[in-house]
Amino acid sequence: IHFPGCAGKCLVCAGGELDTEPGNCVGRLTAERFAPEATATREQLVTFLYRYGAYVDMAEGGDLSPYPDGSAVAGYAAGAMAWAVGAGIVEGDETGRLLPKATATRAQMAAMVTRFLK
Repeated sequence: IHFPGCAGKCLVCAGGELDTEPGNCVGRLTAERFAPEATATREQLVTFLYRYGAYVDMAEGGDLSPYPDGSAVAGYAAGAMAWAVGAGIVEGDETGRLLPKATATRAQMAAMVTRFLK
């Protein structure tokens, strides 16, 4: 599969083939857009970890309903975000929000990866 703007930067996904579902491949944004250089949101980052975690022993999922913006998590990322909350990888901010659409800062990314590796 070729995506405009990919210029040979496409990443190989599950099973050695590029997944055709938006959100299932690192860098895949829509059916027509592949952006491996784009920033990642918090929900995208936990989805990357969750999909990698399928190969290791993972904790049970958590509950997104206590978070005021829990229902704002995209459908493709809901299971991953619930898992990340349950595993203590993602926490709410000082107002108790998950901020799933916010860009993950380097500090947030480092904290999530560190918690994931413990």
